[in-house]
Amino acid sequence: MSLKINIDRAFMQNEIRGATGAVIRGSDGRLHMASAQWINSAASALLAEAEALQDGVYLLPAGVREHIIVETDLQVLVLLWRNRAKHQSEGVAILEDVID
Repeated sequence: MSLKINIDRAFMQNEIRGATGAVIRGSDGRLHMASAQWINSAASALLAEAEALQDGVYLLPAGVREHIIVETDLQVLVLLWRNRAKHQSEGVAILEDVID
């Protein structure tokens, strides 16, 4: 069985804040966990999406051994994840926390 984490973010540039959302479903489509949180200080849409990823991973129960799939609609985050060793973006710090 695999688990899928679907993440998204809202970013209000004028207010420099946003929100995150994360949903975890099993390969059978059944809902396992979900979260939604306000971000009182969000520097960018990228950082808000990275925080959504972090929130989604934190929802996983300890010791999960299933195959994990992450779905995001922000291509920049995907590219940053794939090339995180080459970048020094502030988003990399959040991604490194996700790995740990």
